[in-house]
Amino acid sequence: MGKSYHGLATGVGSFPSQEPEEALEIIFDRVPLIPHWPQLPQKDATESMVRQYLTPLLQKGLVKEDAEGTPYFTVDTAAGEEYLRNFMTNFPLAEDQINAYAFPAETAAGFYAFAQALEDRPRPRYLKGQITGPLTMGLTVYDLNGKPAFYNKVFRKILTLTLALQVRWQIRYFRRFNLPFILFIDEPGLYLVGKKDHTSFTRQDVADSLRHLLSVAQEEGAEVGVHTCAGTDWTFLFALPFDIVNLDIYHFFSTLLPFAVELDSFLARGGTLAWGLIPTSREVQEHTAESLAALMRNYQEQLIQAGVEAKRLKRQYLLTPSCGAGTLTAQEVRRVYRLLQEVSSKILTGEL
Repeated sequence: MGKSYHGLATGVGSFPSQEPEEALEIIFDRVPLIPHWPQLPQKDATESMVRQYLTPLLQKGLVKEDAEGTPYFTVDTAAGEEYLRNFMTNFPLAEDQINAYAFPAETAAGFYAFAQALEDRPRPRYLKGQITGPLTMGLTVYDLNGKPAFYNKVFRKILTLTLALQVRWQIRYFRRFNLPFILFIDEPGLYLVGKKDHTSFTRQDVADSLRHLLSVAQEEGAEVGVHTCAGTDWTFLFALPFDIVNLDIYHFFSTLLPFAVELDSFLARGGTLAWGLIPTSREVQEHTAESLAALMRNYQEQLIQAGVEAKRLKRQYLLTPSCGAGTLTAQEVRRVYRLLQEVSSKILTGEL
């Protein structure tokens, strides 16, 4: 931890664009200092936030999709354990083995178009990428009995190890640009942590899976953030060694306020709070940069009154949309990123 992103802005991931060029025009124009590669689920369903990272398991035949596109493990627990035993005998992996976890071009048009566009653009300060978290993936992929794979410790480990190798490959891929890299782990499933009706996995199960991805990404030299677009157990999340915590503060500020002490401890050790301030919903039409800046000031004051040290709170943050923009119209996504840039500009020029 320790990098200063004060007032800078970046995006979460998904865009409604059919082609990458339209998304990249907005990204490089509106968040040029921390551009990110776009996911394009409306171009192809294989670019959706879970499916995009399932390719290695689909290729191995461990996972298939049913007629409705729902992914499921094709093996039972015993066969999964055998796969893990064979898998672990190959560690540490050689470079060509890690390259086997590269994103296929047909499932990552936005990724490769972004990398190509960087060759001809002004040099940014940072690059930002993303990957789906193991909990969210494990709640979306099922076992042979129709239960979420995350409930099964063997399948949970297979998913986590697969994602970790894609993390390692992604970070290494962008090293050619010689720029600091930020990786966000997108975990909307975190809202279930601690819920009484979801006792088939524990907080420790989630923490162990996230720590594995964290350790790999940090070992590769990346700053690591976590994005969640709902309320969650903030005590749990701030205790993990993330460099950045990104939340939908527009819709879920009230869930954060009771955890001001935990937020202050996170900031005290050098963490960055990524404010998901710009709503990626129809509500974006109701706002201006001025109204969002006023909302942010109000939230900052409430957190300070609740015990967060003011200087850290007003220095250790960056801005994002509240969530991915893949469900918006083309007009709405342009407004989201314009407002994002305008609020960021107010910060950088000292107006906010």
